[in-house]
Amino acid sequence: MKPHALAALLAGLALSPAYAGSSRVLVELFTSQGCSSCPPAEAWLNREGMELFRQGRILPLAFHVDYWDYLGWKDPFSSGTFTQRQRVYAQALASDSLYTPEMVVGGQVGFVGSDGDRARDEIAAAGKSTTGTIQLKKIAYGKELEITLPPGFPEQGMRLYLAVFENGLTTQVARGENAGRTLMENFVVRRLVEIPIKAGPLRVPLPEMPQGDPARQGATVFVQDAAMRVLAVGCLYPLR
Repeated sequence: MKPHALAALLAGLALSPAYAGSSRVLVELFTSQGCSSCPPAEAWLNREGMELFRQGRILPLAFHVDYWDYLGWKDPFSSGTFTQRQRVYAQALASDSLYTPEMVVGGQVGFVGSDGDRARDEIAAAGKSTTGTIQLKKIAYGKELEITLPPGFPEQGMRLYLAVFENGLTTQVARGENAGRTLMENFVVRRLVEIPIKAGPLRVPLPEMPQGDPARQGATVFVQDAAMRVLAVGCLYPLR
């Protein structure tokens, strides 16, 4: 995506009302700046993923793993926590290896993340199933979130996650497989925390973010069962 085109998309999102409480399909991309196969997948996220997000159809999240960091370039957004999340998916989806780029849709199917046709098919299929909506709103001077789960939502066996992501990030890669490339990345997860589930609205502090523009930052909350199936999602964007 050309810089001016990305800027236009981000500007359009920033001027739109905050996307809060929309029912979306969770789309996770496991990626790394040290992987030469990953930029095409991230380009899909920048173009089609951004448009589907704007339409309220998907909730994309880019998890930068850390197992490429020792091959010449340390991804500034990588985390062992994200690698561990991919390991959990490998077990749940009966995969015998970790790889990038991997896209996981609805917590139930994983495939090569640069396969745009497969992504569209899986998103369409996941969109036909009923997904609960989580309501989010900022409270306490914007430093906390109030989270309201769907009525009658079961608490046993469920795991609730809060992810804070950032759009419009640019990195000039100096070494490794993508040496010399300028990578433009969106939906980059900066923080991921698990929240204990209990009855009634939940009040949780927003994780501290690196210095950046709140107009390009968002928060998402999602619930998964023991099989990693995504049962409910919510999103608040932007955080400004």
